[in-house]
Amino acid sequence: MRYFLILFVLSCVSCSSSKDEWQLASPNGKIDVTIAWYKTDGSIFYVADVHHEDGKRVRALDKSGLGLKRDDHDFSRGLQFRSLKREEIYEPYTTISGKRINDINHCNEITLSFEHESGEMLDVIFRAYDEGLAFRYHFLAKDTVPRMVIDELSSFNLNSTGGKAWMQTYDTIRHWSLGYEIPYHREIPIGTSAPVSYGWALPLLFEKEDGTWVFVSEADLDEHYAGMHVRQHAPSGNYMLEFPEEYECYGLFSRFPSSTLPWKTPWRFAIITDRLGDIIESNIVDHLSRHTEFENTDWIKPGISSWSWWHDPASSSNYIPLADHVDLSAEMGWKYSLVDADWDIMRNGDIDQLIDYAHEQGVELFIWYNSGGPNNRVKWYFNLSDEVVANLRSEGVPQNVISKLRPIYNKGFFPEEEYYEVVHSHLGDDDFGRWGEQIILAARNRNARPRDRFYEEEARVKEFQLLRERGVRGIKLDFFASDKQEIIKMYINIFREAAKNEILINTHGSTIPRGWTKTFPNLLTMEAVMGAEFYGTPEWPELAPIQNTIYPFIRDVVGPTDYTPFTLSTRRGGFPRITSNAHELALVVHYETGLLHIAEWADYVRQQPDFIIQFLQDVPVVWDDIKFISGYPGDYSALARQSGDTWYVSGINGKKESRTLSFIPDFLQPGEYKARYYLDGEEFQTFRFETNTIMHDNKITVDMIPLGGFVLVLEKVKSKK
Repeated sequence: MRYFLILFVLSCVSCSSSKDEWQLASPNGKIDVTIAWYKTDGSIFYVADVHHEDGKRVRALDKSGLGLKRDDHDFSRGLQFRSLKREEIYEPYTTISGKRINDINHCNEITLSFEHESGEMLDVIFRAYDEGLAFRYHFLAKDTVPRMVIDELSSFNLNSTGGKAWMQTYDTIRHWSLGYEIPYHREIPIGTSAPVSYGWALPLLFEKEDGTWVFVSEADLDEHYAGMHVRQHAPSGNYMLEFPEEYECYGLFSRFPSSTLPWKTPWRFAIITDRLGDIIESNIVDHLSRHTEFENTDWIKPGISSWSWWHDPASSSNYIPLADHVDLSAEMGWKYSLVDADWDIMRNGDIDQLIDYAHEQGVELFIWYNSGGPNNRVKWYFNLSDEVVANLRSEGVPQNVISKLRPIYNKGFFPEEEYYEVVHSHLGDDDFGRWGEQIILAARNRNARPRDRFYEEEARVKEFQLLRERGVRGIKLDFFASDKQEIIKMYINIFREAAKNEILINTHGSTIPRGWTKTFPNLLTMEAVMGAEFYGTPEWPELAPIQNTIYPFIRDVVGPTDYTPFTLSTRRGGFPRITSNAHELALVVHYETGLLHIAEWADYVRQQPDFIIQFLQDVPVVWDDIKFISGYPGDYSALARQSGDTWYVSGINGKKESRTLSFIPDFLQPGEYKARYYLDGEEFQTFRFETNTIMHDNKITVDMIPLGGFVLVLEKVKSKK
């Protein structure tokens, strides 16, 4: 680790009677940041310029806001400049998983110290990276009395109403929400107001009219702050940060963060470039986030998992299909198998039997939990819908029994504590004894339990100790439903307690990655995406090809994406895909995740051609590098990931028209490579496999069918001595 430090006291680059300015350039000079302090009112702002490859200097972010308001003082004005220091940071680091596990945090940093009229000091810290900028605030005082931030004036001002934006509306409270599971708006004008009062979610992607790309999000969020989004309106393209909404967690907990002093905020950052690939290749979230808190990480192993729930949600409470998916993992050489919701009412066996069986097969289990707690109201409920009634008839429940339930047809949801009594009262003792459990299992909401194990500290400690004693390797936690500080604390308490017991974590119904997989590497993946499970909704088949080609440029930029790919069949009660087989295969490597769930049903995996089976056995989940080849969000995407001497090139086509992709793999080391092509077959939704040998500088051409895709594996041929 190398640090370079230069200290300047009471100095500025540009001084005038009205303002002082300080400039900060990135190590290669591509990014220039100017921070201005206005003497008349003591306010601070910043601008950012980028140097395009043609040498032109372009204003990427115009006068953008800085400052915070606490419940006791307003730190957005009335500030007096006191000192600064500059530092060049050159910090190699290693992560356990991610888009590039060995990387270097290299930037120039400036810390500007201001004194508030109350006498309290505030540091405003900026960093300039070759790919963008970041800033944070630091209250320096020491005080055991908690303070609250009630407004943050940080903004990213594109000063444009032209250009294009790709953004996702922030979520409102629904039964399963808040979970960042909403389609991205694409190519809307910069500055477009959100269609909902609660604004836009992070991250944000913009293409300005001058060809500059800007990507906005945050990193290094800890228990002392809340997760942010941006406000509904962005006049002239000025996007201002906003705290979580009051309605989150059903109005429980404050939307404003509080802490004792000293107090640092998370980093706010913008990737700024004239090359779209810089956004995909950027590792700025990891650069900005703290190193791991854990002394020993040898037990943390990324890997692949089988998963029965996608194809049949009822399977997660049935020992027989769960054991079969353990067998699949053993056959494929995968480390893990996921047992999803309602395993605590398992039929034909129980969880301890399944754990023992998995260990006999050399497979370790992840098991699902509802994260609630007061943060969500996802509980069992009963709804005797027309669809359920039809299913009960097909399963042999007599018509005269079903008729007794007519008064509660389509009457909505009964809570868990009521529906046994309601069904019993309508059926009577005899029919309830014979048919009651079958009717309740068919009509109750699934994916709700077990719950109430992780919010309260005593319950959390007890459950993690039990998991370790049982021999469970990891948990999938669902339905966090808020970015309020109290829920951010909950996440971090879970990560820490899990690590004490050597338990791995996967979060669903969750916030976006904000650097936690570096600081808490037992967190292998996060959802925060409309993934393959949305094939249970009628809209998703048409949305999927487009959204799939947006994710590499937005969602996957900030951290692991648990999309749960490789879904060739149609899930029970779901809707068939319109994407090709090779498109689905490409998703296996297109999104980064330390825990890769192969979502397809075990028997359907076994039916695949030998070359697909071999691919799924060999595919890595830990990557040495990533390179952008070409693409455009919502159109198509092609990128390459490196694992040792092998590169996995994947492409997906989001359009209903063919596309030919030609490129020279300039990321390859000189030499000869064995090339394995996984392509779409001549018949719809079939595979084709080809091999040849190429040199590192050969042009590669691949044809993608409408909504198609490909994977190309390039393995270096070892030279003969």
